Amino acid sequence: MTTDDLLFVSFSGKVIALHREDGTVIWKWKAPKGGGGLVTLLPDGDRLYASCQGYTWALDPCNGAELWFQPLKGEGLGTPMLATMRCASPVPPTDADAQASKAE
Repeated sequence: MTTDDLLFVSFSGKVIALHREDGTVIWKWKAPKGGGGLVTLLPDGDRLYASCQGYTWALDPCNGAELWFQPLKGEGLGTPMLATMRCASPVPPTDADAQASKAE
């Protein structure tokens, strides 16, 4: 099984990985800190980042294992926003793309 086979659901301080074809629960994780609040998720390649009430974790998306934890002490609470600049490499332009650009 790969991360392409999974759907991640979060609520009440929990993250649940479901098999995207049949909805079978693959793993569950409960935030050890942050109460039962909203868990914001960011899937990013070999990591699933989860943030809840000022705490942030990196999880292994295949099994839910905690890879690291950051309490961000003194930074506040509330609904987190997660972002990463990591992305797939852009597709190099083809000869047809170059010719179309010249025609414009």
